[in-house]
This record gives sequence, C-alpha cells and structure tokens, in this order.
Amino acid sequence: MFALSACGGGTGGGSDGGTETSAPASSASAESTESTGSSASTSPSAETGAPAAPTATSAAPSTEPTTAEPSATSSATPTSSTEPTCSGIPADQAVADNLPQVPEYDSGLGETWAWDGQTAATDTYDDCAELSAVAVTVEGATASSPYQILLFSNGEYIGTANDEAYGFSPQIVRVDDSTLQVTYVWPGPEDANANPTESAVATYTVDPESDRVTMSGELPPSQ
Repeated sequence: MFALSACGGGTGGGSDGGTETSAPASSASAESTESTGSSASTSPSAETGAPAAPTATSAAPSTEPTTAEPSATSSATPTSSTEPTCSGIPADQAVADNLPQVPEYDSGLGETWAWDGQTAATDTYDDCAELSAVAVTVEGATASSPYQILLFSNGEYIGTANDEAYGFSPQIVRVDDSTLQVTYVWPGPEDANANPTESAVATYTVDPESDRVTMSGELPPSQ
C-alpha cells in the first residue's frame, strides 16, 4: 500500500505527455504560414478555424474521467465489515442460557456445588465484543470459594477460560476487543483467606487465524 509514492512518477510522465501534444500544434501552424506565402492575411483566418479542432478534442477527455468506477469503489469500502457484530443477548440471559453447560464444581471430597448465576459478575460481558467474559462462583460462596470464567464471542458462549476452577474472585480487565487479562489471587503460606497476596496473570486472546482462544501467562497452583 505504501507503494503509492510511485504515483509521483506517473504524474511526471503525464506532464511530459502534455508538452509533446502542444509541440505538434505549434509546428503545424508554422507549416501553414510557410505554405501560404504572401497571403498571410488569409492564413490567420484558417489558423483561427484550426484551434476549433483542439477545442473539440479537449471536450472528449472531459467526458472520459466521468466514469462511475471511482464512486462504485468508494461505496464498496470495507468499513461495514469492520463494524462490530452484536448478538443483542443481554448478560443475564447469556448466563442463564449457558451456565447449565458448565459442569458443577467437584470438591474432590465426594460432593459437588452448583454455580450461582444470580451473583455472576457480568461487568466484563459485551455482546458486541469479539471476546468477553462472565465470572461465576458457587451457591453459598465465601471469599475463597471457586470461580469459573465463561467466555463469549459477540454474545455467543464459546466455553470456559480453564478446565479447572480457581478459588477467590478473579480480576478481569479488557485489553482490546479480542483480548482479556485475568489476575488470579490466592493466599501465601502466611496469609489469611481474607487477604491473599499471591497472584498470577494470564492473557486470553482470539487467534484470528484459527478462531480459537489462546492463553498465555500463568495460572494459580492446582487446588
């Protein structure tokens, strides 16, 4: 696209072409004066008629540039394709419709816990974004209860951020339309559950080539 600078060469060539066109016109008028000889008063009137032809010639190019192609090209600009696609699905409906697809949390002690859609954190959900998220915890949750992150693309559910659910509320930040950054926290050896100081940061982004969500960064230790 930056090769448009080559248009400067094209403009130079065009102006050279204009010089060549005017040169034959002047040489033709010189020839008509020589052939007329003494009757110079008659040849000017003939010369006056001669410029009429160039005037007609100049009228023809004025019709040429008025082609419909440029306007058709400008109307076919890809601006519309870059506009976001919105599903129109509100956050609460997106959670209610898709939360049943997420397996209940298994504590590994022979009991499972259902996810609580009523307390879902929907502030990072966007039905017009290529990637957005909703964080949910279990029913009757405490500060250290497990959370799962539901991912959406233009309001359509595409799965969870991780197979494993992690304790404590994750901090989700939007980086751009197709990228989310998640900070997971957990308590260190000397920390109380109410004040976790350990953290890991993971970035989730949509890969445009595969249309899959990829993760980079770190995750908390398995529970």
